Amino acid sequence: MQRLALEAPGAGVQELLLTGGEPFLLPDIADLVNVCAASLPTTLLTNGMLFRGARLRMLESMPREGLTLQISVDSATPDLHDRHRGPGSWATAVDGIRPARRLGFRCPHAAPAAPRSSRGQLASTHLSQRTNGPAPALLRPRAAARASAPAPDRP
Repeated sequence: MQRLALEAPGAGVQELLLTGGEPFLLPDIADLVNVCAASLPTTLLTNGMLFRGARLRMLESMPREGLTLQISVDSATPDLHDRHRGPGSWATAVDGIRPARRLGFRCPHAAPAAPRSSRGQLASTHLSQRTNGPAPALLRPRAAARASAPAPDRP
């Protein structure tokens, strides 16, 4: 992976996106991120739930320049997120945004685009207050109706 990151600019690549599973489960994620961010602007997609102990030290060792942490939060309030990822996971993910921001990382959180309504605005404000930062700057469209719809029949 590190060799690919070093060769990517010469091949016309303009940005690197690192995702997983959960990248912070990789023991060498900090080394990989350091090489990637030195080569090209890099976005590391994470659920933000593991920023403690050794994994927090890995985060601390990552560069602030050239790296964006994108923390996945499936909704501005716990209901939808916890339905997809398990009870209590929304609070844990939102709590993971704080140390990243405190350490100086650019850290928009991925969230579904909410319909324009007072409820959507309140939910966005709620998430913003919980993370001590701006409302989600990077939006990943995910329709609530699609999320709650039954899975299509598969042959």
